[in-house]
Amino acid sequence: MYDHTFALLRATLGLPGRTFSYSASASPDIRDHVWRCGCAARELHDMCELVPCGKHEALNDIWYERKLA
Repeated sequence: MYDHTFALLRATLGLPGRTFSYSASASPDIRDHVWRCGCAARELHDMCELVPCGKHEALNDIWYERKLA
């Protein structure tokens, strides 16, 4: 799993086209973000798991390698 902050995703991908908030669920801090390019991320407790589009597939690998350095 690749966890990123929403601020990092926003700085890299821009503002998402849509954000869905699950305020009526058992965990009200869950938000799903979808960008126009096709990337998507689920934000939970201030961290996001990115599901990149074909254009941005390398983002998870680049950020993972930086974490190891």
